[in-house]
Amino acid sequence: MKTIGERIRERRLELGMSQEELALKVNYSSKSTINKIESGVNTKRGLNQSKIVAFANALNTTPSYLMGWDDNVDEIIPLNVITDMMSIPILENVTASCGTGSWAEEDIIDYVGLPRSVYSFNKHKKYFAQVAKGDSMINAGIEDGNLLVFETYNSPENNMIGSFSLNNSTCVCKIFRIIDGRYYLLSANENYLPIEITEDMDFRMVGLLKYIVKEVKWRAE
Repeated sequence: MKTIGERIRERRLELGMSQEELALKVNYSSKSTINKIESGVNTKRGLNQSKIVAFANALNTTPSYLMGWDDNVDEIIPLNVITDMMSIPILENVTASCGTGSWAEEDIIDYVGLPRSVYSFNKHKKYFAQVAKGDSMINAGIEDGNLLVFETYNSPENNMIGSFSLNNSTCVCKIFRIIDGRYYLLSANENYLPIEITEDMDFRMVGLLKYIVKEVKWRAE
């Protein structure tokens, strides 16, 4: 029986698609990851459901074909729960590059599939997710372990909740606030002091908070 990597490779070649093109379609930073998947070498975790859906969409086929459950490459099977999913990368060490809509492959710790029927994703926008840590945003409805979905965004406005970087450190979810002409990052918890943004700081906004996924608590390995 063919492996999922072999089916991905065969379908890619049938479409005349290069590894670089496929990598771009499924949000990998280089063709090397595609090469590893096609050859059966995966240094991280196996492909999860949402990533299989992303490959199926990029290759104009179905998840069931790639998984070897169906030998008809063109038959569209009504898997509404699966095909309605938007694949979102979960990033661990989010850097300021996210503001441009790009990130390093090694920052991706997993993918999550979210239903388009529930979340109004804009097909022209790019999204990433972070796992909430601690209780600094508890009064904004954000609990430890919630999955936070951000739209890549780099133009902060007063009272926006987003993912921000200070001095190229790992990004944190805070409230951007302008008070008497000064800029601050605020927590939604009075136990945490505000952070004033000064001219000597390298400050960047990398994402605008769009959704808080509370259905399950996420714990990254």
